Parts: sequence; structure tokens; C-alpha cells
Amino acid sequence: MAANPVVRFRRWLGFDRNPLRRPCDRAEAAVRRLVVLVTLAAVVCGLMLGIKAYGEGVRAEQEQARARHATEATLLDDARVHATVNGPATATVMASWKGLDGKDHQGLVQAPVLSVKAQKITVYTDAQGQPVPRPRDRETTVVAALTVGTGVPLAMIVGSCALLGVTRLLVWRRVRREWADAWTVVEPTWRINGR
Repeated sequence: MAANPVVRFRRWLGFDRNPLRRPCDRAEAAVRRLVVLVTLAAVVCGLMLGIKAYGEGVRAEQEQARARHATEATLLDDARVHATVNGPATATVMASWKGLDGKDHQGLVQAPVLSVKAQKITVYTDAQGQPVPRPRDRETTVVAALTVGTGVPLAMIVGSCALLGVTRLLVWRRVRREWADAWTVVEPTWRINGR
């Protein structure tokens, strides 16, 4: 067996022109080549999708930063606890704030738990002074880009490896069947100790 990894990899892919390869071995080698191609395509696809998702996320950040404005709001009541499973505990509280146009506004806002009446908090508003969620941050953009950039390629690679596994299973079943058929031909003529 060759110690050179490149030679071994070429043999694994079926590029060694081995005359002893059976048709099922050639089929398995073809599936291996397909898996390698899908893996390479998945890496390129992941890079492209990740870059695109990151660019879209940065544009969304910039758009939201232009459209949403931080302002100081005064709470009109104590915050009542409202714990959420996937985020910080917040409370919906009545508050008052001034909009960009200088008009006074009142409404329900999300405040940190244990906030008290007359406490100042930062809220985000749109051009009309209505409360909106905080703008998207860079961390969210990076996580979204990484998720898209790795999730899609990972799914492609797992699918192609599953195809390789099924192919190997079918090839081994066929090889065992061929060995059994060959043994039924040889067994009657098999002699032990010349008998």
C-alpha cells in the first residue's frame, strides 16, 4: 500500500486504473468523487451565502440606525416582572418621552425588570415618535451570516455523506452475495487433506 497520502486519495477516488475493480467498486468510487465535488461546492456556496447574508445584515443595520432613534423615556409606573425563556426579563410599562419633533408621547415600552416609577430608560422610536425595537447590532449580523454560511453547506455535506453511506451498504451487500454465490460453486470441489 502506498504511504503517499495523495496516491492513497487518488486510489480512494478510483483514479488508479486498477483492472481488478468490479463494477460495484467503480460505482462506489463514482459516489466518492461526487461527495468530494459536493463538499467543495458546499464550501464555496457557504462562503458566498455567508458573505451575502453579512452584507444584507450590514445594510439592515444601517437602515435601522437611520430610521430608529434613541430617546430617554420616563417610566410612569413600576415594572412588573415578565420573564422570558430566551431573553432578559423585561416588563411592559407605561412611559412618556419626547419625539424627534419635540412632541410629548406616552405609551407602553419594554423596561428592565425591577425598574421603578420615574426612572429614566432608553427607548427607540421611529420618525413619528412611536416605540420600535432596538436597531439590529453587529453581533446579530455576524451570527446570522455564520449560521447561513455554515448551515447550508453542512446540510449539503451531510446529505452527500449519507448517500455515500447508503452506497457503501449496498455495495457490501452485493459483494457478500457474490462471495456466497462463488463459494457455492467452489465448495463441492473443495478437498481437505486430499480426500
